Amino acid sequence: GDVYSVLGQKEKAFEYLVQAITIADKHHDKWAKISPLIALGGLLNSDGKGEDALPFLLEAVQIGNKLGLLSESIDAYAALALSYEQTGQLSTSIMYHKQVKYLTDSLHSQNSLEKLAELEAVYKVKDAESQLTLKSSELELKELEAKEQKLFLVVSISGIILLVLLILIGIKRSSDKQKNNELLQEKNRQIQEKNKDITDSITYAERIQKAVLPNPKALSKIFKDSFLYFKPRDIVSGDFYWFDTVNSISVVAVVDCTGHGVPGAFMSMIGREYIDQIVHDVNVESTAEILQKLDEKVGNAMRGNEEAEAQDGMDMSIIAYYHNTGRLQFSGAKNSLYIVREGEVMKLKGDSYSIGGYRDDEKKFTGHTFWTQEGDCLYMTSDGYLDQFGGPKGKKYKIAQFLKMITGMSDLSMEKQYEMLDHTFANWKGEMEQIDDVCVVGIRI
Repeated sequence: GDVYSVLGQKEKAFEYLVQAITIADKHHDKWAKISPLIALGGLLNSDGKGEDALPFLLEAVQIGNKLGLLSESIDAYAALALSYEQTGQLSTSIMYHKQVKYLTDSLHSQNSLEKLAELEAVYKVKDAESQLTLKSSELELKELEAKEQKLFLVVSISGIILLVLLILIGIKRSSDKQKNNELLQEKNRQIQEKNKDITDSITYAERIQKAVLPNPKALSKIFKDSFLYFKPRDIVSGDFYWFDTVNSISVVAVVDCTGHGVPGAFMSMIGREYIDQIVHDVNVESTAEILQKLDEKVGNAMRGNEEAEAQDGMDMSIIAYYHNTGRLQFSGAKNSLYIVREGEVMKLKGDSYSIGGYRDDEKKFTGHTFWTQEGDCLYMTSDGYLDQFGGPKGKKYKIAQFLKMITGMSDLSMEKQYEMLDHTFANWKGEMEQIDDVCVVGIRI
C-alpha cells in the first residue's frame, strides 16, 4: 500500500491498505494494524477527505495509546489534527496539535534519559578499572615491603611511595566527585529545561482556553446586574462557563469537567465546542434537550476508550432566560440552580447523573420552568467552592454555608457580591491549598 501511494497509484494503495487492516483484524494483531490505519488516514487527507479519514485515525490513536507506541501515536495525532482542520473543526485540530507536541516532548525526554543511562554505565566501568589498578599497586607495594622490611631506607621509600599513592587516590576521588557533581548539575539543568517546556506549554494552553471562552465582562451586556467568579486551581481549568443570546433567549451554563489542570482543560475544550454547536447549529431551545444532545456527543467522543468512557464526564447547570416574558428554563447534571427571592432560597434540583461517563440505564434529563420576578437573584456554581477545605477545623465549606452566604448578600450589588464571594473564599481557604477549580455565576433579574 505504501509503495503504490509513493507511485501515485492511490486506488491500488487504498485497496492494499484496506487488505492489510483486514488481515491484521483477522489475526487480532494491533501492532500490525496501526501503521496501515495511519497510512490510510494520510491517503484520505491527501485527497482532502479529512472526514472519511477520522474513523481510521481515531482507531489508530486508541491502539497507539493502549500499546504505548509513542512514535505511531504522534503520527496518528498529527494526521488527525489535519483531518479536523479539513472538516473546519479548528479548536479540535489545535487540541490534537498540542497532543503531538506533548508526545514529541515525551519521546525526546525518553531518548535523553537513555543517553544519560549510557553515560552512567561508562562511568561505572571506568571506576571499576580504576579500582582494579589501585588494588594491583597496593599488592606490589606489599611484596616490596616483605622483601626489604629490614632496610630502613626501603621502608622510608615505601612510606613515601604510600604517601604519594594516598595523595593520588585523594586527587582521584576529588576528580570523581567533581565529575559526579557535574553530572548532577547537568541532570538538574535538563529537569529545569523540561519543567520550563511543560510550563510554557501549559501557559500556551491557558491562552488558547481564554481565547475560546466568552469574555467574562460580556456577561454584563446580557444581564446588566451580574458577576462571573472564575478561579482555576492550576494555570488551565477543568471548570468553564458558556453564555450567549439566540433569538432573545439568553443561555448561560456553568460546567465542571472531570479533573483539573491539563486533562480537565482538554475536556472543557470539547464541552465548549459541543455546547456551541448544539445551541447555534442545531438551534435547540430546551435546556433538557441541550443536555441530552451534549450527553450523546460526549459519549460518542469517548466511545472505544473504556477508561475514558467510564470516568470522563461533566457536571453542569444550564439556564435559558426568555427576556420578553421573564420565563426561565433550567436543567442540571448533578448541579442545581439556587434562586433567592425576598430573603428566601429556592432550589431547582438537577438530575442525579453526569454528562458522559458509563451508565447502565438510559439517561433522561429534566427541564424545569420558573417564572422570574424583578429582583430575583440566580446562582449557579461548580463544586470547587463548596468542597474547599479550610476554616478553623480544616473542613469543607459545604452547601449550607454557601446558601447562607448568598441569602445574606442578595440585596447587595453584584459587584459587591463578587467581592464578598472572593473575600469569603480566601478567608476560608487560609494557608491551605486550593483543591479544585471554582466557577460561580450570579444574575439579578
